[in-house]
Amino acid sequence: MTFIIVEHGESENLILNPDCTCKLFLDFIREKCKVDPKDVVDLIDENAWASELFTKNPNENVVSLFSPRGVYILASVELYEDNAIKKITPLLQDWEKKYQFLERKLKHWDKKQQKIAEEKTEAELLQNGAPKENKEGKLNKKKSERGHSASGSSRKETKSPLPDATSSPKKTKKKRKVST
Repeated sequence: MTFIIVEHGESENLILNPDCTCKLFLDFIREKCKVDPKDVVDLIDENAWASELFTKNPNENVVSLFSPRGVYILASVELYEDNAIKKITPLLQDWEKKYQFLERKLKHWDKKQQKIAEEKTEAELLQNGAPKENKEGKLNKKKSERGHSASGSSRKETKSPLPDATSSPKKTKKKRKVST
């Protein structure tokens, strides 16, 4: 028989046999750990690996998701509209002291998710035609708003220190020898 340990609350341990369906497993955890049935929960290990039970088929057996005799932490999960994980919060008091590596991993993961969310928002704004903000919070204007025409005729010419590969070679004047 395989079992796992789920830590939750005030350093409480719950010993579970994960050889059952996902729905039964999650319902039992919610009941024993006194979690609201509407809340999205998951089990994470000390390396911040999430089992993502909420994405599994309710009739799928979950034993293959866990290491035998492994220790997992009950966590609350916040989701984006597309069901991607937004934030994971362990439901264990003083977990930061016991699992310092987990704390670093989750902070790094939160920063990464925040960056992804910002990029998503920028992409949506650009898709809707809104100008993009740079790091200083100033708006970057589109080329068409800067007075550039499609042909680029209003662009200021600047000399490049390197020769332009598309331009024709310069004609040089040959010096004539003057006979005296």
